[in-house]
Amino acid sequence: MIATSLAIGFRNSICADLSKHAKLEEDLADMVKCRSKALYKLNNRALVEQEDFSSVYRHVKS
Repeated sequence: MIATSLAIGFRNSICADLSKHAKLEEDLADMVKCRSKALYKLNNRALVEQEDFSSVYRHVKS
């Protein structure tokens, strides 16, 4: 009876740890997704600014 209780407690502890690990993996995946979106937006902004600079430079040069 005591061994069974210990085994159940140990199993529950492992399941709780696995659940926490899965939650951390989900949180990490969300952070990576947000970072990717932010980098995509930043890259697009840089491209737009580069195009704006190029058009101003061409206008001033001509």
